[in-house]
Amino acid sequence: MAIFGTVNDTQNLIRKNQNFQTAFGYLASCLKKDSKENRRIMSMGMNEVFKFDINDDIFAMEQSYKPKKHVDGRFESHRRHIDIQCVIGGAEMMRTVPADKLAVKTPYDEGTDVVFYVDTGNGSALKVSKGAFAIFYPNDAHMPCLEAGGESGAVFKTVVKIPAG
Repeated sequence: MAIFGTVNDTQNLIRKNQNFQTAFGYLASCLKKDSKENRRIMSMGMNEVFKFDINDDIFAMEQSYKPKKHVDGRFESHRRHIDIQCVIGGAEMMRTVPADKLAVKTPYDEGTDVVFYVDTGNGSALKVSKGAFAIFYPNDAHMPCLEAGGESGAVFKTVVKIPAG
């Protein structure tokens, strides 16, 4: 069950889950123009990735990159974590499809908590711009980091990983 929206629209959705409250508190800070989180992410060099521990159970992968062409993307999913992918600057396309609708291309790796799938061309596409997010649960295969039409500039993003169990 993928969820898509803006950080400001999530308060009722997350009110009863402490992990989601923690994650969206961090995301709200990331989107505040002069916050230390926003400055840290927006000053990252191209293709840089930084792991930020939010607490003992939740972490974020802060990153910057130039989005890929669709043919260079790949579907992935995770077993131990729910992804909350939030664009801090720029825009990208993400695709999603139920993982059980795809054939496994690279088996699950316990160390990296990822499995990759064969792209069948199916699924839904989401344009995710500054301030928007997508939540991907373990049963959601997702292909992030794709070019968003005519927008080919840098993307600054954070992916919050919260425990799935």
